[in-house]
Amino acid sequence: MEKLTFDGMESASRAANGFDESVRSDADQILRAITGLNWSGNAKRAADDRAIDEASDRKNVAKALDRMATSIADGKAAMSSIADTLKRDAKGLEDDGYDVGDDWSVADRLNYELAREQAEGNDPELRRIDALQAQRANEAANASISLKRKAAEFDAADHRCAAALNSAAEALGSLAPVKAGLSLGEGKTIADALKSGKPLTPEQLAQYNAATNLTDDQIWKLQHGEQVDIPQGQFSFLQGLMRGLDGMSVTDIRRLGVGNQRDAVQRGLGNSIQLSSSPNVGTASGDRGGMSNLPSNVRSLLVDKLTESMPKQRFPFDPFPTPGTKIERFRELTALTGLLGSGDESYRMGTDADRGLTKQLAEISGATAAPGSPIFIGDSWISHGELERTMGAGLSIVSADAAAQHDFMTGQNMGITCGDGIYNPESHIQGLLAYHWGDGHSGADDFFAKLEPGVHPGNPFIVSQNQGAANAFGHYLGSAESVLSNSDLGIRSPHLTRTIAEAMGGYLGGFSGAHGGPTGIDLHGSTRMTGDELGNLFHVLDSDPQAAYHINKAAHDWQIHMAEQAGRYPSNTSLGHASGLLDQGMRAGKDAQIETLQAHAHGDLDATYKARVDFLNRVTSAIGLIPGADSLTSNAVSPEDIFGAEPKPWDQVDSARTQAFRGVDIGALSNREVVQFSYLKSYYDSHPNETGLRAEWLTNGKLDFKKVFLQGNLDDWRSFVGDHHQDLEGWKINFDNGVADAGGQPSDPHENEGVPGGNNPGG
Repeated sequence: MEKLTFDGMESASRAANGFDESVRSDADQILRAITGLNWSGNAKRAADDRAIDEASDRKNVAKALDRMATSIADGKAAMSSIADTLKRDAKGLEDDGYDVGDDWSVADRLNYELAREQAEGNDPELRRIDALQAQRANEAANASISLKRKAAEFDAADHRCAAALNSAAEALGSLAPVKAGLSLGEGKTIADALKSGKPLTPEQLAQYNAATNLTDDQIWKLQHGEQVDIPQGQFSFLQGLMRGLDGMSVTDIRRLGVGNQRDAVQRGLGNSIQLSSSPNVGTASGDRGGMSNLPSNVRSLLVDKLTESMPKQRFPFDPFPTPGTKIERFRELTALTGLLGSGDESYRMGTDADRGLTKQLAEISGATAAPGSPIFIGDSWISHGELERTMGAGLSIVSADAAAQHDFMTGQNMGITCGDGIYNPESHIQGLLAYHWGDGHSGADDFFAKLEPGVHPGNPFIVSQNQGAANAFGHYLGSAESVLSNSDLGIRSPHLTRTIAEAMGGYLGGFSGAHGGPTGIDLHGSTRMTGDELGNLFHVLDSDPQAAYHINKAAHDWQIHMAEQAGRYPSNTSLGHASGLLDQGMRAGKDAQIETLQAHAHGDLDATYKARVDFLNRVTSAIGLIPGADSLTSNAVSPEDIFGAEPKPWDQVDSARTQAFRGVDIGALSNREVVQFSYLKSYYDSHPNETGLRAEWLTNGKLDFKKVFLQGNLDDWRSFVGDHHQDLEGWKINFDNGVADAGGQPSDPHENEGVPGGNNPGG
């Protein structure tokens, strides 16, 4: 530390400032020299454009140099001040008889043993020596703490300075030397070179790679929904590249790149399409990306209507042709999907290319939803398998773009994808749901799985986009329009229905109208539905038994959480109301789905569904012991006691599971007294000083579900509840109001008087 000086930083800062001023001066001179020439015409305009680009690039270089100079100066100021303090304090300690180690530990170097030998027999002096040693030991310890804290501050300042310098150097490196030479004309030249079928020269490939990539800092901004300003020359190059591809079919663009350059070329083209179509990518002078920047045939492929009805004749003059669909430019759509898939996933955020592709895939899937319907692509008929491969690949690609998915679901920013500027989100959502995706995983699963809460916990922008998309999608699922079209969703697309059920389970708390905040629940951005809408949502997702398992289990987990929160915070009346609304929505959805199955004459499936879902809902209908919820303590009935393994589609409950169910008093779990127990257990857990609980109800000082409900103590518990807990009445009233608002009939909490030992509804 003694030898540490900062003279080099000061001279480096002055040098960077000098370069900054020189580059700015050069930029101004170039601009004045070219634009001030007395001539006109296309050559003049081209020269002016190039001069403007050159001046802009040089000024950006100057800005980077200025940042570097500032970073050096700020770092010097911070570190030199701390270093001076460390040197001064260390010298003072050393002058006072202390040693300062390399790790800034301070030790007393006085020879106390020698002092004690000299003071032998002099008790007052020996006591003074002991006191002095103790005092200096304490001073050494405090000095060590102080010096180490200062050393840590120095280290932090050093790291901040290094990070700022690295950022400035990265920005400078992105501008020169390759990016500083980028321009509109260079982009067109590269496009012409690619179209010639010859390899790019090393210099051209370097320019191409520089123009079609972002820095790590720019990628971070893009992924967090921030504006990304790239150098003017880079933006102009991308414009020139896109204009150079005007008139080419997307299939031909997909073929560009030869030999060992092909992958790099295709990756760059995929990135170029995303960057050029992103409204969040632009320049400091105000240029912005968007749909209009794309090559003409890419743009029209993303905007134009691609489908029309086209019956297929089985023989000439067939009077009853099979209804079918013609898809225009299907091969180009497949090529575009491959092209975008070649680009970097991190560039897929809020781009018009992703918005347009999602819209087109939804329209095609809706137009071809009828299973086995003929599909004509202009030169041949294709199978649904081939269609699904293209649609699935496209949906997997756009699933990475949370902003585009949000806009697809909400309708924001989607007018640009429609020729007439009018976009209807509900019809496009229904287009994806209408298709028969079957019982296997598809790209549609990838798309809808991204709606699940917590997919990107470290990125608040993506979280907000996912939540907004999920809220809009959930409200559509609960609409009357949706239930008319999707009551058999689980029959035509069982795997997708399960994916959606898993994704939407996290939003049921908000859908039920509970309040958020510390005394409420985490709403995950979802907003309240009506009772009818909740019933419709369950109706749709109950159409596959495994999906029904997921969505009903999630609903009752939410109800347990609401009851527990209400026990802690009885003044939050929204929790009881929301639980009642959710409970009735589940009941209504189950009943409606059984009617749907009967109407569709799925006799055997209906019988299985009734056995499974009726059992599930009776077990948990009044917010009882919820499978997977661990908040009722380990003494509660386990999920395996109730359900066994997670059910598979349409399976019958086997005899082993039936025997397991007989060991559980299902009647107790169907009784609303169970929800009261959950509420009161939470209340007493959070108010340990409350008295009156009987020892025979407790395990380790806490209420035990089995001891209250299954070991002959229920009558005493009912008496206690009636006499000792007025706050419970508020919960019961709010719960009943929620049930009534959803169109249900509030039930008597004692309607199943003989619950212990009652019949097993699953047996």
